[in-house]
Amino acid sequence: MRKPGLWQSLALVFLCVALTCNAAAGDPGAAASAAASTLSPNELLVVMPTHHKRIGMVYASRSWRKGVQTHIVVDDEVKLDGLRGMGLHHNETFSAMPDLPGIPGSLRLVMSPLLAHRKYAGKYKWMLLGDDDTLFSLTAVMAMLREMRVSHIDPIAISDFLVHCRFESSNKRWKAPVTRDLRCAAATAAAAGAAAADPLAGMGSGGSRMSQEPTPPCMLPPERTGPPRFAEAPDCPPEGQTYFYGGAGIILSHGLLERLVARHLRAQPVLVAAADEGHDAAAHAAAASLTAASALMSPAAVAPPAAVAAKDDASFYAVVMSAFSGYGDTSMSEAWRRAGVGFTPPPPLPYQLLSKRLSSVVPPAAAPPPQQLQHSRKLLRIAKRTRLPCVISGSNSDGPPPPECRRFATLGHYNEWETPADILARHKAAALIAPDSFKFIVSAHMRPHKGEVKLDELRAVGLEHNETFSAMPDLPGLLLSLRHVMSPVLAHRAVSGKYKWMLLGDDDTLFSLPAVMAMLGKMKLSHTKPIAISDFLVRCHFENNKRHPRSPFSRDTRCPAPNATAAGGGGSKGIQPCMLPPERMQPPRFAKAPDCPPEGEISYYGGAGVILSQGLLRRLSNHHLRAHSVMVRSLANSRGTDESSSDGPAHASVVAKDDASFYAVVMSTFSEYGDTSMSEAWRRAGVGFTPPPPLPYQLRIPKHLMPQQGQEQEQEQGAQSRKLLGTPPLAPPSPPPHRLSCAKIKSTGAPPVECRRFGSLGYHMDRATPAEVLARHTDAAAASPEAFRLIVSAHLRPQHGVVDEAYLSTMTELGTLLAQDYEG
Repeated sequence: MRKPGLWQSLALVFLCVALTCNAAAGDPGAAASAAASTLSPNELLVVMPTHHKRIGMVYASRSWRKGVQTHIVVDDEVKLDGLRGMGLHHNETFSAMPDLPGIPGSLRLVMSPLLAHRKYAGKYKWMLLGDDDTLFSLTAVMAMLREMRVSHIDPIAISDFLVHCRFESSNKRWKAPVTRDLRCAAATAAAAGAAAADPLAGMGSGGSRMSQEPTPPCMLPPERTGPPRFAEAPDCPPEGQTYFYGGAGIILSHGLLERLVARHLRAQPVLVAAADEGHDAAAHAAAASLTAASALMSPAAVAPPAAVAAKDDASFYAVVMSAFSGYGDTSMSEAWRRAGVGFTPPPPLPYQLLSKRLSSVVPPAAAPPPQQLQHSRKLLRIAKRTRLPCVISGSNSDGPPPPECRRFATLGHYNEWETPADILARHKAAALIAPDSFKFIVSAHMRPHKGEVKLDELRAVGLEHNETFSAMPDLPGLLLSLRHVMSPVLAHRAVSGKYKWMLLGDDDTLFSLPAVMAMLGKMKLSHTKPIAISDFLVRCHFENNKRHPRSPFSRDTRCPAPNATAAGGGGSKGIQPCMLPPERMQPPRFAKAPDCPPEGEISYYGGAGVILSQGLLRRLSNHHLRAHSVMVRSLANSRGTDESSSDGPAHASVVAKDDASFYAVVMSTFSEYGDTSMSEAWRRAGVGFTPPPPLPYQLRIPKHLMPQQGQEQEQEQGAQSRKLLGTPPLAPPSPPPHRLSCAKIKSTGAPPVECRRFGSLGYHMDRATPAEVLARHTDAAAASPEAFRLIVSAHLRPQHGVVDEAYLSTMTELGTLLAQDYEG
């Protein structure tokens, strides 16, 4: 389905305003019709029911409803705060409707219009309701409503993709699509047909057709609003019943929702068994009187077979919560019928669109260009032979137009199981051979093949934001961090190496792109070499039978000393990458905690992020790495000795079949943390962490922005860092100068941790609130702008793992602060 542009919709609105103002001038009676024929996207409300397993549908649908207010109803398996925070940027609101025991999940579809109406009462005119896999063309919707000139204050449900069910020979028989509700007065269908008596007459320059008279709403006669009397299948009686098809969607007026929530509807009778027809005359008279008052009709008009007890209830809630049907569209249609509202038909298309014939000639989704061209020519030949008008001028037929003339899901079928690729190809073909009819199509139904939601929807939306997507399932027995571990190689494959530097972090890591580019420019590194850049490192060593992780460390001490000197001083030749010597590339030998041996091991901190070169990813994906050995227990360990007691090179001996490829290492049980596993794979490939130049002067977190545990953490980590780096204890602290220079590198080659660029204003596993982290950065941006604009990354951890609206707002504000110099 084509994607409507918002500017096209606005252009049509302005055109219709100009066309209708002259018609309304001097004629007070035409003012209401003129107002009904003007419409803007702000007066539409899209309503989408879904559940947590199909939440991707929400993201995919943004491609066609961008800029239009939308209410999404989900189950209670997803946290609304996070959805609401993200939805603010897309004009989305959310409600939750749990699955109730004994009631089908379709109840969410049934209740979604009322939940949306409560949220936006009075702030919309027309509601677009469908399944979560229904797509609307907003341009066609607004053109159709202007053409029909219907008023949103009337109770109206618009659709021409209907389903008629009749009980025959002990079975239900469905007929679909039916284009007209035969329960409506004949005048409604006749008016809809008359609007298209000449398919091309009355066309506006924008392609919309302006009928002379408004389309009358389909209001059912009293005898059509009584409770069902066929107990065996109340939703499919022998005389037949008509419903809309949820996949094709429907358009509801504000007036219909106002009518449904009105209290007086509770006086109407609800679904009863056939035996209830035998109530005495007094009960029948009471029920008839109440029904007549609610429907603004005379008591005499109520048919005697509809007699029920006065206590029965035909309110919207009572009907849809009954056991009338297991399908949401059927239950809603019944509630509207009990309120006296049928389905108002739109005018038919100017020419028929033969979806079955299109299906037989659409090319395969991956057909080569010559085959595509051949199919296009075939379609054009078909179009010339089958240009059949939907309404023949001068015809006296009062019957409904053929199904090929409908506007809702014109190119789909009832409960269709074609693949999404076939449905898309069908619409592309129709747009090619019949553009004058295709632009009137109001909706399309894109059912996931076999009920599966794939990445195609996310990828389609991501095109606008330069995004690609991959899927990494949860594997039995492996940790969720594997998704983090595999993401660099998946990204490398997805973009086919069309990048130089990869910015990798957790999903709550923020990068400053101007600082990243300035840093890379100063370091003068080649992206073709295997490089991992970070100065927020974690060192873990095993002591007293316990792990002792310490961070942040700003330098990888495994790197050769000349590199550290170059890193501190900069220089015209740039920085040399940290490549580990062979003795640092051997398999781990400490079996008790291979990721935290007594001699210590270094990894980067995932929250602070890391920058990887294309050369590193190429090295990791190179098959020659399979010749290296993977982590194994030594021969001594297999004999029952303690590995930690020996340091000889014999402990690195392994059999030749062992594998040190990236995949073999990260799929091993080396560590449960993704950043640690990746660091180990890079170590086995001979790559350490190349440090960036330090900041010009230290950035210290003000004590009033430091949580109590943060102060203790800083003091403890500072003492441990000095001990491990071999520096003497510091004198008792004295009030520091306002700015402490980072230029004087210590004898170890490592500047103070307050000089780091990655996660400069955070701690390892920081427990500060998001608001406190934001305040730190805001304070530093004002007090130390020269150093702040060089900060490469920040880590905004959700407190207690809660991603709510406040957190997402804070993330947006911090991201804006970090990107303030970005012009890319």
